[in-house]
Amino acid sequence: MSSHFQPKSLLFYGVMIGSVTILFRLTSAYGERHLKAPPNVNGHYLINEPLVGCPEGDYPKGETASHRLVLVIQQSGVYLNGTLTLVEAESDTSQENASLGKQPSLTGRWQEGQITLSGTADLAECQLGAQDSTNSAIPLTVAGSLIGEPVTELTGQLTLGSTELTFTAEREVIETTLEGH
Repeated sequence: MSSHFQPKSLLFYGVMIGSVTILFRLTSAYGERHLKAPPNVNGHYLINEPLVGCPEGDYPKGETASHRLVLVIQQSGVYLNGTLTLVEAESDTSQENASLGKQPSLTGRWQEGQITLSGTADLAECQLGAQDSTNSAIPLTVAGSLIGEPVTELTGQLTLGSTELTFTAEREVIETTLEGH
C-alpha cells in the first residue's frame, strides 16, 4: 500500500495536473479573446442601384423599377458562395427559388467585416458592353462591408466585366429547410 504514495509519484501527478490546468486556462483565454465566429451573412441582398445595361426602367431610388439585382449569399463559416441574379422588382425574392436553385457561380470569403466574392454572372438579359453573345457568363467581383449586428445591409463595389457599380443592398434572410436530414 505504501508503494502507491511515494513522494516522487505524488509530485509527478501534481505537476502534470497543474500543467494541464494552466494550459487549459491559457487556451480558453486566447480563444475567448481572439477567436470569434463570423456573423451570419446568409441571405438575399436586394441591390438598390441599377446596373447600366440591365432592364430596369428609370430606377430612381425610392421608385418602382421593373427589375432588380439580387445577390444571394450562402455561408459556411468564413467561406461564401453566391449568385448574382436579375429578378422582377415585384417578385418576392424570399420565396423565389429560382436563384436558390442555381449553382453558385461566385466563391469568396468573409474576413473582419468585409466580404469578397469572385466568379462569373449569367446576366443574359443585360446588354453589358461588347460581351460575346454566345457566352453570357461575365467575370464578376463583389467587395463589400457588412452593416449591423445582425447584418441588415451590405455596401460595396461590384465589378461586372468592365462595368463598376457602387451599391447598397438590403438583406432578406433565407429560410431554408433541409430535406432528408
